[in-house]
This record gives sequence, structure tokens and C-alpha cells, in this order.
Amino acid sequence: ADRATIQAEYQAAYALLSPQKKRYDEAAQAFAAFVKKYPNDELTPNAQYWLGEAYYVSQKNQSALQAFEVVINQYPTSSKAPGALFKIGRLKEVTGKVGEARAAYQRVVKDYPNAPAAGLSRQRLKQLGG
Repeated sequence: ADRATIQAEYQAAYALLSPQKKRYDEAAQAFAAFVKKYPNDELTPNAQYWLGEAYYVSQKNQSALQAFEVVINQYPTSSKAPGALFKIGRLKEVTGKVGEARAAYQRVVKDYPNAPAAGLSRQRLKQLGG
């Protein structure tokens, strides 16, 4: 597929997440299809992150966790990695796994100290008393 087609497919999936549309299930399907179709594209780490986000806002926590873990494990240098790791922390926190949440936040701060997610992670650590 050419660049314009790939970009268009990504944008179409992303548009489903918009506050006006809120078509999260469709967005998740579209991002999952994108990742499968273009496993090596430069937009794939972002698509994988937004797949997790689509699940996250739909309260599909286990699916969100898995999607964010793929970002961390397969695309650790992606600009989306710190945010994915922060979301992993949030998901661990809401399921009562405070130690795992704290570890995720600490890793954001250590591995991605200049990312916006590092500031959010420091706030969460402070609130967790760690």
C-alpha cells in the first residue's frame, strides 16, 4: 500500500476515537486491523497505543493492558511508550495491584524522565506514598 493509503486508514481509525464520535469499539477494530495489516509501518506503534486507549476508555481493562504491554515490549523507543507504561500503572492501580502500579510509574520516571507521562507518574507516586 502507498503512504497516502496507510495514512488515510490510520486517520480513519483515529477519527472514531474523537469526542464527537466516541465509536470506541469500531476504533479498536480499526486499529487492530491496521496493526495486523501494517506490522512494520512507522505508524504501527501509535496505532497499537490507540488500540489500548480505545479499550481503556471502554473499561475493557484486560484488553487495554495487553495492548499497552505490546507497545512497551515491541516499541520501547516509540514516543507512545511512556504513555503506555503510565496507563499500565493506572490499570494496575484500579485492579488493586498497587505494587505493580508503583513499579510501572517508577519505570516511566527512570526510563523516560523527560516525557509528559513522567510528570504524571511522579504525581501518582506521590499520591501512593512512594
